[in-house]
Amino acid sequence: MWIRSGIFRRTGFISRFWRCSPASNHRFQHYTRHPSYHARASGRQLNRPLLHRRLQFSVKRVLLRWKGRGTSSADMPKASGSAQTQATKTRRDFQRLADLRAGESAALAKAGKQQGAYYLGGFAIECALKACVAKQTRRHDFPDKRHANQVFTHDLEDLLKLARLDSPLGKDLKAKPELAKNWGVVRAWNVGSRYETSGLKGKDMVVAVNSVDGILEWIKLRW
Repeated sequence: MWIRSGIFRRTGFISRFWRCSPASNHRFQHYTRHPSYHARASGRQLNRPLLHRRLQFSVKRVLLRWKGRGTSSADMPKASGSAQTQATKTRRDFQRLADLRAGESAALAKAGKQQGAYYLGGFAIECALKACVAKQTRRHDFPDKRHANQVFTHDLEDLLKLARLDSPLGKDLKAKPELAKNWGVVRAWNVGSRYETSGLKGKDMVVAVNSVDGILEWIKLRW
């Protein structure tokens, strides 16, 4: 018990010696010269090589911890962008993203930011369709490689087919002219619109996405 308590006591003084002022070293020397220190040492059989190794190991830990304080998070390896984004998303995540981006699109359109409103409106539909694709995934099923590669796309019509919603939408488009009009606006969207600086009709996209007969509301009934 003395060995353990002695190591930790001395290690504490050593750590303060490295991190603080030279006065800590003076306290460490004073501690080792105290009569009680030698009284405890002389009354027991000490394994001095083991004590030395343990104390040396503790000092190394103190030094490594002290040096590690200057390491920045920028030096740490980072995962790739694809591993940090879609690879960890669930159906619920895509549902939340769809609602979030749709709301941001409406806010930008209200503020007169037509280009951003257009892009985020289409992106909301992409997230909603990917939520429908995720709904088809069964737990413990081994995914098909071709299907897994196809879902990582930004093409809305391709996602509509992968979600198996192309036939239901086609039937509803014939029965609902307003829905057909909104789909005509949404289907023209592509991910490259984020690089456009003019010519995009953000308000029309917001109506096509968020209205009662909007595409997002239609998808929500099936996601």
